[in-house]
Amino acid sequence: MAGRPPPPGAIATGTDRAVLGGPVVPAPSAVHDARVSGGVGMVLSATLLIQLSTALATTTFDVFGTFGTGALRIATAAAILLAVVRPRLRGRTARDWTAIGLMGTALTAMSLGLYSAIERIPLGSAMAIMFAGPLSVAVLASRRRLDLLWVVLAAIGIVLVTHAVPSGSVAGVGFALAAAGAWAVYLRCSANVGGRFDGFDGLALAIGFGAVVTAPVALGAAFSPGARPTDFAVVGLLAVVGFALPFALEFAALRRVGVRVVGVLLSLDPAVAALVGLVVLGQRLDAWQVVGVGLVTAASYGAVRGARGTAPRPGPPS
Repeated sequence: MAGRPPPPGAIATGTDRAVLGGPVVPAPSAVHDARVSGGVGMVLSATLLIQLSTALATTTFDVFGTFGTGALRIATAAAILLAVVRPRLRGRTARDWTAIGLMGTALTAMSLGLYSAIERIPLGSAMAIMFAGPLSVAVLASRRRLDLLWVVLAAIGIVLVTHAVPSGSVAGVGFALAAAGAWAVYLRCSANVGGRFDGFDGLALAIGFGAVVTAPVALGAAFSPGARPTDFAVVGLLAVVGFALPFALEFAALRRVGVRVVGVLLSLDPAVAALVGLVVLGQRLDAWQVVGVGLVTAASYGAVRGARGTAPRPGPPS
């Protein structure tokens, strides 16, 4: 009956809210839809920010070099995270520090590998190859016969993506494959670190480890002749826009929509990378390469959908 007060504890909706004169409380379905929409928007924003920052990083390669740019970005990100998170150092076991070392090494290799790859091959091609890493983790987590299809699709896609790569860019494919392996290792390590450390403590310490390992490279790059304040500003932007902000968005999205949905949406990474490469860097892929990127994206989607609640949660790949 319209105008009848709802029972205690019920959510007032429709005409009840008007009659009661109370605050407008969204219906449960509306709240759920808003959370899902917000989570989806967060993941897509994180994906776009990561690819845009990766494209932006190419503008400093001539000044700092690929390893120099990557090392400076890691050092800046570590300084920001350690200052904000302030992870606890005391009371850690040898196994804790070993886990941090492995994760930090994987993150560092992933970042430097990607930068070295995109210096030689298009961004879309590099990301398609790199996705072999999280794809393999998703397939191993699922263990269904159908997942063999995703492996085959991804393999065909990678072949198509790399078929037009000049012989002089074979090293770029190699760096992308190395970054893919590092990404897979990172995903495995992140589960271990996540169980040992609270909040962002593990991530901050892992990045800090990476900064220590690459400190000699970062110091050398910092004193590069011809480096301008704007170049260092770009590196700082890479650390924030290409790392801290996307990771925070993904973390918040996980709480809204869950790991499965986040994993499926992140399957769009190769396609977004190809689009950013075209629009921002003017990197055109031929028809077969576009098909290859599409196959890798489809394979990633299928593998993540098949993983029983264990879809890989990529960290900052760029």
